[in-house]
Amino acid sequence: MAQDEALSPLDAATALCDPQAIMHKNFHFVLLAAALVSGCVTLQKPSPQAASQAQAAAAQPAAPVAPALAATMNAAPGARARVVDPDLGGDVTITVVSDYTAASGRRCKRVAIQAAAGSSTRVACWGQTGWYWSRASITS
Repeated sequence: MAQDEALSPLDAATALCDPQAIMHKNFHFVLLAAALVSGCVTLQKPSPQAASQAQAAAAQPAAPVAPALAATMNAAPGARARVVDPDLGGDVTITVVSDYTAASGRRCKRVAIQAAAGSSTRVACWGQTGWYWSRASITS
């Protein structure tokens, strides 16, 4: 058929519905859709054991923890421990006063520290890198 000849309505409808023409025009789209679907189908949900291992790894601090913080991490309010922590003046006794959720949403513990040089109260909080001493201002 020459270019200047008009298609009849029946020929135009047949050309639009021709499966080979449709596949040829949409081949790249179909190929992309198939690749995406096959990629989604092959994703697997982690096993319960893998999930618990990931949670345990996330719960462990990434950096070494100061001795007083290490004693504070799993201690309940009222718990007392004696540790040697050079950052706090050497031989100190720590007491977890309270365990609470701060305004920031982080888990924090108020800790009383008794050292030879005197006593103080500090706040330890759980952050992205583990437990750390907060700069919170403590008033008794």
